Amino acid sequence: METMRNYTIIASKMKTSSMSISEDLVIDYLDGSKFIVKLTNGQNPISNASVEIGIGNRTYNAVTDDDGIIELPIDLSAGTYDVLVSYKGSPSYLPVNKTTRLTVNKVDSLLTAANITSTYNINKDFVINLKDSKGNPISDSPVFVDLNGLRIYMTDSNGQIKIRTKSLQAGTHIANILFIGNRNYESSSATAKVTVKKDSTKITAKAVSTTYNVKKNLVITLKDSQGKAISDKLTVKIGSSTKKYTTDKNGQVKVAVGNLVPKTYTARISYAGSNNYIKSSVSTKVVVKKAKTKLSAKAKTFKRKVKVKKYAVTLKNNKNKAIKKVKLTLKVKRKTYSAKTNNKGQSIFNIKNLNAKGKFTVAIKFAGNKYYKGTSKKIKIKIR
Repeated sequence: METMRNYTIIASKMKTSSMSISEDLVIDYLDGSKFIVKLTNGQNPISNASVEIGIGNRTYNAVTDDDGIIELPIDLSAGTYDVLVSYKGSPSYLPVNKTTRLTVNKVDSLLTAANITSTYNINKDFVINLKDSKGNPISDSPVFVDLNGLRIYMTDSNGQIKIRTKSLQAGTHIANILFIGNRNYESSSATAKVTVKKDSTKITAKAVSTTYNVKKNLVITLKDSQGKAISDKLTVKIGSSTKKYTTDKNGQVKVAVGNLVPKTYTARISYAGSNNYIKSSVSTKVVVKKAKTKLSAKAKTFKRKVKVKKYAVTLKNNKNKAIKKVKLTLKVKRKTYSAKTNNKGQSIFNIKNLNAKGKFTVAIKFAGNKYYKGTSKKIKIKIR
């Protein structure tokens, strides 16, 4: 808003000059207004004349144009200023001075922030805009933002603040925003809602095939929608066994399956979810095969006169370790003997009524059990 009142001082002695200025000017901060000075001799403009304009503690030196006019852009901060305009005169014109008052008003500010929806642990910007009443950005200004904790942010050259939502927990958050104003702008405030959704999860577990007594793991991995590892608890059910595990920094759990009773299992893996993650589950196959076994038995010669001929064999597993307390059979001349292995995997058969001289075929057999495959071996026994 500009209010102009002009008046004229006419000097005597035929050296006349007069000045009109913008008087009692009331404007808004940075609204584009100009302070106008016009210098005349009463009728005609005085051009190319040097004029000094003092506004507050600032001094401007300007020269009148062909119409005797100076238009001084006003870029002052809000406040009230005393103005002194001085023309020192010339050989043709007397000096002339004028005073007035200039008032620059604060401008309304406007804070805006749109509601946004994001996903936990995914970067998205919550954008705040600070502008004046004409839509011009207000830069380099502090803004208080209470979004799960109060912080001060500075607006950029576009009057914006961008806050990453990655660190926010899943849920609905209310942002209370305040610009307290400054010398040139009035205060303003705003509120906005930031909704953070739970992230989806994915469990991966490849099918496993192994042999009993062989070290093998079912490897389970838990990740979010971006493929980032999640460290949390998983429930794994294999057969009748249900156990809870905690994934490591890589989101992995390794479940040993080589000690399971040989058969085909369906492993059911579930994640119950959390405050930030959605639950998920998956099933996979675990196949455990029976382990191979090995019988150690050698040909042997017995004397005919020995009534009970003791014959020892050894049974070992796929790791070459003794298999304890399992039944072995030995068949010779249509008669079958049985004996259990001891702690060394050894069975000792007491063969009776084998007194005729000659060579005999002996069949030794392990029928197998739920852990191990059966095996057999034939050897020769000589009676002399």
